Amino acid sequence: MEFLDLYERKVLWDDLDNDSKKKIFLSDETETKGVKVCRFCARTEKETLFDNSSHAVSEMIGNRWLFSHYECRECNKAFGNKCEDSFGKYLLPLKIVSRQFGKKDKMGYSEVTGNITISKKDPLLHFDEKDIKMLAKQTNQGNMITLTEDGFDLSLERKKYVPEWVYFSLIKIGISVLPFELLNRYAYLRASLKVALDNENERENIFEKIDPFGILEVISGTYFFEKVNLELFVRKDENLKEYPYCFLCLNFGYYSIQLPLPEDKQRNGDKIKAIPYIHFKDSTISRIDFHKFEKEFKCSFHADKKEYSDEERMKLQKLLLELQECQV
Repeated sequence: MEFLDLYERKVLWDDLDNDSKKKIFLSDETETKGVKVCRFCARTEKETLFDNSSHAVSEMIGNRWLFSHYECRECNKAFGNKCEDSFGKYLLPLKIVSRQFGKKDKMGYSEVTGNITISKKDPLLHFDEKDIKMLAKQTNQGNMITLTEDGFDLSLERKKYVPEWVYFSLIKIGISVLPFELLNRYAYLRASLKVALDNENERENIFEKIDPFGILEVISGTYFFEKVNLELFVRKDENLKEYPYCFLCLNFGYYSIQLPLPEDKQRNGDKIKAIPYIHFKDSTISRIDFHKFEKEFKCSFHADKKEYSDEERMKLQKLLLELQECQV
């Protein structure tokens, strides 16, 4: 069975990292008779405060304009304090490879063996504004970048993060974009997220009870997602209960992070099946275990040979000289 035989897309938010688009605020007030109700703590505007600062999809991945009016200020703050740090550390290598800048126009990565700085405004060889210079400074014992016959391998060591918080960051995004009529299928998942955020004594128990896994699609070749987009799929057949009812895809650059959303009926300990959505034919698929800290990130870059103009060769020679001087 293919993915699209099993699922149909119900939600698509595209071009999320477009700075010029007008802000959109998701709201449940039509269904809740004009009263704001937080999807995560179930409190109303009479019990807690709401503002316009809650991103429906994390700003860390580049979302500029999709906000939520059904996430209270207190829950938004809790997500920021607990989830965002781990989510950012997990995403950073993927963002570097995809040149996805999130909140800022620069990204930095550093470790004992060297550091990488990427800027949107500094092209390497070409004059296209989409080109971005990647300046990697590496010590003699460093192995961040290893040259190969047709390119180079990139190896980055992630900073320590809590993998379960990465999972709940994605769950939070999924709940934020769910159509209102599907919320009642996810009462237990929403409650688990809230308890994990608020109750330190119960947190490990919540982490142990869940089966936090996802799917990573890595796109190779010349294909990639030009813009950040988010898709939510819903199962077509109500009777195929071994599969998750909803399925989330967060897509950017060379990656699609995919998350099955287990509904309340699927929390009895049975293993649910998950079919990946393969967006591009040459993609590779792997399972993400959100109980496991993935310390090392590796990626291979391949390039076709081409002839450079004299001007381009001079620019390259100058850059190589600068890099050599930095490593002395």
